[in-house]
Amino acid sequence: MVDSSLQAAEDAAAQSGPESSTESSTERLAVSVSACLAERLGEDIAAVVESGAIPLTEAEEAILGDCLLTSSLDAATESSSQTTADGITACLEEQLGADIAAVVASGAIPLSGDEERILGDCVLQAAFGSSP
Repeated sequence: MVDSSLQAAEDAAAQSGPESSTESSTERLAVSVSACLAERLGEDIAAVVESGAIPLTEAEEAILGDCLLTSSLDAATESSSQTTADGITACLEEQLGADIAAVVASGAIPLSGDEERILGDCVLQAAFGSSP
């Protein structure tokens, strides 16, 4: 699961467009995910998580998902922040309605579990370029 999740994120970043630097978006995404895991779990545990050598705990899976999401969103933001924001907004509006979507997008109040899940799904869809 870990390898396929990382590979899916790397594939999405690689398809996000031409690169102006020598480092590809795939490499930046992998480095970003690794750095996030190391920061949140420590270098030793991060290396084990990245290797996929053993089954992950629920907490490790949650941190990996968060790192993948954050890194994918950062990669998408670098390539097309307005398109990404528009995609997230459209997805939220479709799932929650315009009024609630505006509140969720603003971050003005704590979100319910369902709102957090929907926001996460919309961010992933926008980061990977799929439609809501």
